[in-house]
Amino acid sequence: MGVPKLLTTLAPFGDRKPLDNGKVIIDGPALAYHIVGLCMADPVMAAGRRHPLEQPTYAQLGAAATVWLDTLCSRHNIKVLAIYFDGYLPVSKRPVRLERSYRTSAQLKDAFSFYQRDNLPGFDAKGPRTGSLLPAPAFAVPAVLDALRASDTHYKTVTHVVPGEADAFCAWHARNHEAGTVLTSDSDLLVQDLGPDGDVVLLRDIDLPRGGGDEAGAGSAAAKTTTTTTTTTTTTTTTTTIAATTTSPAARPLIVTAYRMAAICQRLGLPAPLYKYDYLASNEAKCYKLIKSGKGLYGFAFELLMDPHLSTSELVGRAKQGLAMAQHPDEYAEFVDQYTFPEALYEAVLQYNASGLDPRVAEVVLQSVLLGGDSQGCRGDALLKPADLPMLFFAPPLVDDCMRANAWEISAQIRVLAFSLLRRLPTAANMGDTWIREYGRMASTASRGTALELFPAEGRRRVKALDNFISLLTRIQAFVPASAENSSELQWVTLASYYDIEWSKEHTKPSACLDVLQKETPSSGVLEQVTWTGMHWLAQIQSTLYSLRILKQIVAFVKYQQSERAGDDKQLWLRIEALEDMLSTLTPLAKYPTLRTLRDLPARLKTANALEVLVALAELPASISFKPPSGSKTSKNRNRNKKRKRTGHAPVRVQTMTNPFTILDGAD
Repeated sequence: MGVPKLLTTLAPFGDRKPLDNGKVIIDGPALAYHIVGLCMADPVMAAGRRHPLEQPTYAQLGAAATVWLDTLCSRHNIKVLAIYFDGYLPVSKRPVRLERSYRTSAQLKDAFSFYQRDNLPGFDAKGPRTGSLLPAPAFAVPAVLDALRASDTHYKTVTHVVPGEADAFCAWHARNHEAGTVLTSDSDLLVQDLGPDGDVVLLRDIDLPRGGGDEAGAGSAAAKTTTTTTTTTTTTTTTTTIAATTTSPAARPLIVTAYRMAAICQRLGLPAPLYKYDYLASNEAKCYKLIKSGKGLYGFAFELLMDPHLSTSELVGRAKQGLAMAQHPDEYAEFVDQYTFPEALYEAVLQYNASGLDPRVAEVVLQSVLLGGDSQGCRGDALLKPADLPMLFFAPPLVDDCMRANAWEISAQIRVLAFSLLRRLPTAANMGDTWIREYGRMASTASRGTALELFPAEGRRRVKALDNFISLLTRIQAFVPASAENSSELQWVTLASYYDIEWSKEHTKPSACLDVLQKETPSSGVLEQVTWTGMHWLAQIQSTLYSLRILKQIVAFVKYQQSERAGDDKQLWLRIEALEDMLSTLTPLAKYPTLRTLRDLPARLKTANALEVLVALAELPASISFKPPSGSKTSKNRNRNKKRKRTGHAPVRVQTMTNPFTILDGAD
């Protein structure tokens, strides 16, 4: 939940020290968002962005993360012990996640409102880059995670998605395995017991030079981006090169501010934990006893939480007496839960291999395998879900048109299929929920989300859904050929566009895909203007690609957990294996379409025969044609009608058409 003013209060009690030749444990999500900040602030990357709504690509974020770590390790002889990513959201933290999701939604809505007033500039807009209007890219964390897993260095072996929050596991590692400095952006770790030799350094205090320069503060180790745009209708190439990292014997020491609980307690006059020679070999009982007693900084932080207006000396006096703990015992018990390592939960999921899952996917998977009749859990880690709490999935809000339905809506059936497969796990008997509550774009913190009904554990519905999905993929992959240039990317874009058209027909709403292709795309097939309709189509494509990524990861997880499938439905597993093979060509995060590549996407789809495939799959009454040139007869008639309206003349009466696509018959 966080303690307001904690960092401000404890800042004077940190120690300046060199980080060189040390060992570090890294808070993975904090690293990802730190990299986003570096990329947004990097002048080279800012110069390469040509539109206010353009953000760093996922390829750039992944590359920048590995470069930053390479610079840290090679230049300052630092060893990375572990990098932890959240993989489970405790029930007690759900309100915090809901609040963050709402704030992100509100930030995106503000950006939408801002450009509704001032209109969206074109693709090659000049002037200041107002990227600060937008939150971090929706899939920044899994993009960095992908880069670490694919690294040729030891990063992939020390990167873990854990059944809890990353900060608790960082503290646990320093306390029970190997002492080191925890790198994070979370001030809550200042309160954690890190053992006798553990301390905390904030990522914002680490200033790495670009390349091999020796000057302190020379800039971030973010990726450099150069962009070349050709004059053809089918190619917009973005090339990412990484700033060179060199090891210099004359490099200046990396001086940082470190926070160590024992040292801070000594300066404040608070009772500090007594560490014995066998501390690291002991279990978590000592840490839990320390937390419960209020010693260390736990009581101090709780006093600050209850009254943030007290001075430091007043907080120390009250903490020594344990006043807030005595006055609010229930609140203190809830407060210290967030600092308790979820030992029982960790042991409960050791049988499951979540190493290949994204954090948001792991959250759903672990919710499904940890359900049961006992709702007590252990020491606040919400090991077992109470029966009246639904399973939740938090879909990161995307940069879409707030006047249209949430961009995640069109691909909901893919996620339903994915989450339903979890019911095949051995714990399916305990999985009482037949639906999952999904949160995407939020209008308020009171939002109830969207209920997605899952398929039953038994029966034909799930098999039929698999058959339909595989049949659809087969048709698209057969008629939208993969090429050396596009690989299979356009096949997945075609699938996303099909889902948009089908969803629009079912809900009698305008299709973002068809609106862009038929109303905004000139005959060249290259978009001339950035519009919110185009942004929405792009967001829908990204949401569909990520939904397919969820499906791919869950298919692999279920297959691994049920490698011995004696007695199972063989037909179901044959379909799952076929689906796994088809998803092997899924577009990776690093190659997700961007605002830059959206520009010539219509032309590429037309060249790949995808428009004809969409007409056939969606059973459209007419072909998909781009809008006619501005000098065409149709365009002149449209302008003439607008002029009549301005001059007050009655418009010419035309025959009502039941088929809106008939107007396209003479477009060519």
